[in-house]
Amino acid sequence: MKTISPFLALLLASTAIGASVHLTIPAENGNATSGMLYGLMYEDINYSGDGGLYAELIRNRALQGPNPDLTAWRAYGAGVKLNVDKTEPLSDALPNVIRVDVPATATGKVGFSNEGYWGIPVNTDQYKASFYIKGDYKGDIEVSLRSDVDGMVFATKDVAVRANSQWKKYTTRFTPTSASPNANNTFSILFDADKVAGKSLYFNLISLFPKTWSNSGTNGLRVDLAQAIDDIGGKFLRFPGGNNLEGQSPPYWWKWNVTLGDLIDRPAYPGPWGYVNTLGLGLVEYMRWTDLMDLEPILGVYAGLYLDGTVVPEEDLAPYIQSALDELEFLTGSVDTPWGAVRASLGYPEPWTIKYVEIGNEDNLWGGLPSYQDYRFDLFNNAIRSKYPDITIIASTPEITGTPAGTWLDYHRYDKPDHLTTYFDQFDNWDRNHPVMVGEVAVIAPNEPNKPEVEWTPGALRLAFPSMIGAVAESIFLMGCERNADLVKAVAYAPGFQNLNSYQWVPDMISYTADPADTTLSISYYLQKLFAHNVGDTTVPIVTTANFRPLFWSATYSKQHREYYVKMANYNGTSTDVTLDIPALRGGKATWTTLSAPSGHSYNSPRNITSKWTVTEIPKSGTGWTVTLDNLMIGVLKIQK
Repeated sequence: MKTISPFLALLLASTAIGASVHLTIPAENGNATSGMLYGLMYEDINYSGDGGLYAELIRNRALQGPNPDLTAWRAYGAGVKLNVDKTEPLSDALPNVIRVDVPATATGKVGFSNEGYWGIPVNTDQYKASFYIKGDYKGDIEVSLRSDVDGMVFATKDVAVRANSQWKKYTTRFTPTSASPNANNTFSILFDADKVAGKSLYFNLISLFPKTWSNSGTNGLRVDLAQAIDDIGGKFLRFPGGNNLEGQSPPYWWKWNVTLGDLIDRPAYPGPWGYVNTLGLGLVEYMRWTDLMDLEPILGVYAGLYLDGTVVPEEDLAPYIQSALDELEFLTGSVDTPWGAVRASLGYPEPWTIKYVEIGNEDNLWGGLPSYQDYRFDLFNNAIRSKYPDITIIASTPEITGTPAGTWLDYHRYDKPDHLTTYFDQFDNWDRNHPVMVGEVAVIAPNEPNKPEVEWTPGALRLAFPSMIGAVAESIFLMGCERNADLVKAVAYAPGFQNLNSYQWVPDMISYTADPADTTLSISYYLQKLFAHNVGDTTVPIVTTANFRPLFWSATYSKQHREYYVKMANYNGTSTDVTLDIPALRGGKATWTTLSAPSGHSYNSPRNITSKWTVTEIPKSGTGWTVTLDNLMIGVLKIQK
């Protein structure tokens, strides 16, 4: 006997949808939306920054972290040895360097290579390589990209070096003569053995950047991943986390000020997800990201809670509050302010605009709620509002009480498909004095008999990739947010990125390896793109005799584009014809865009895309437009006036 979950049974029993449903939009007027309903949440998890969106190709480029090692590096040449050296620091921030010991008997070319973040892609665009060197060496040093499979050299460049007892940086550019068929390649630094036989050379901050997205610069973004994010059409970026904001334990948290300036001055951050952050993707890089993609920044500031449960006592909180104020001055202050002057010295004299600040992250967890309720939120809130009264403050949890009217509440939900659909109408009766940001939402586990909710115990079942039925459930939740867009101001899927070679959380919106051919846009990604590109500035009512379940719907209207957007989803129902009628509209061009897959368990994986995106023009028939909504299908009917 086939077993279904009690939640699914409830959904199937709640209504008896017939062969057709009739929906009517009686008017254009409704509640205004925020104009930034769909957006992005980002933190460095799953190697989403280093080894992901941050375009640097060299892994372990500066031996950073409390336990430095030679991961991703290997020696080249008989007898050559690599060592972690702490006696010749490049800078206070980068005290660990590579010492290359060359035996006295060495001949020919010697040196070392790096395998990148589990591979290095090679195409025919220009690359920029740089390194710091110290030691007695005068002559050419060869940098190259070559296959780790058959040794084929795709690019090589000689750099004239005159090294001595002082650290010196060298930079060069080169263009491969051909592209590699895969990412099984290494970056090598080779030099003449006879010039350094029996001696040692020191290297650090070895970097290789490909062409970056939209001229985002040497410290910029990986082309395919950034383009995918931009294509979603989101309107905001919530950063820098997430747990990565908080840190695992003292003294580590995401200290914005150490992410500024030259890479030589940026220390390591032992992030909470099991790997070291280089901080190459720092505060300025985030702001450049928002500029390039025209995203509204939602800035998270550390609020005194670590993931191990350590809480900064009230009497010790002042420096952390001052750090948040300094960060805002750096971003928004004039060049006449101390931190505004620092920003200008980095090449950004014009201030940025910050409208939204979130105090902490998930402060209801790890035992943080009592202190957040008692003093941490109020002290941060009062200090920021006193100096920046126009900034909207966001509390990191809806469990806090007594916040001033107008304070946003950050709501997170990770769920199973059946259970998530039951939250479709949860915002209908929320307190309108406290707007909501859904900072993180996703289906992360499959439906299981007698287990309606997600389990958080080690080894609990998880999806490898977002599924079709999960995306349908997410769409229903999102439509519930749209119906309450006067309350729900912003929504984001999380996490956004996953390096398939090393990750800590599944499922994720975009998965990838070093090889761009493996980049996978999940079904949930396409849902986010579909909804973000089809949302108006005003909610509009829908009148019908049908009940929600198994069909769901919502509608908005764009005054600017003079378009209606009617979203629909079919969750475990039968194929149904839906007719939409807008009495006030005599004509109108309509398109029907659908997202579907072969089954509810279907998912997109590397080089295997199962989801289907279709766009069809729908003629008007009689008083309305009729579309067919199949089981486990998501659709948007767009009608132009």
